[in-house]
Amino acid sequence: DMNVEELRHKLRQGGTPERIDAAKDLAHLGALAVGAVPDLIAALEDENKTLRKNAIKTLGRIGPPAKAALPALEILRDKKIATSIVRRAIRNIRGF
Repeated sequence: DMNVEELRHKLRQGGTPERIDAAKDLAHLGALAVGAVPDLIAALEDENKTLRKNAIKTLGRIGPPAKAALPALEILRDKKIATSIVRRAIRNIRGF
């Protein structure tokens, strides 16, 4: 199993498939992946839609410790990007 730091490195430096895998692997860690929140926020602006969606889902799985992502997620919501996934992530992060 890769640790959070290794997954963060993959998320920042890997090719697109590796970055998507890293986001998915971080999702399985839930709140333990809190250290990756800045990298996941950065991934919200990636050109690859699959990576963006996985970053959104992972932030939602991290839950309240990912509250630093709320402003970026609210911008996506307001732009009507991946609306249902974004709304779910925001709810999970807010804890309701």
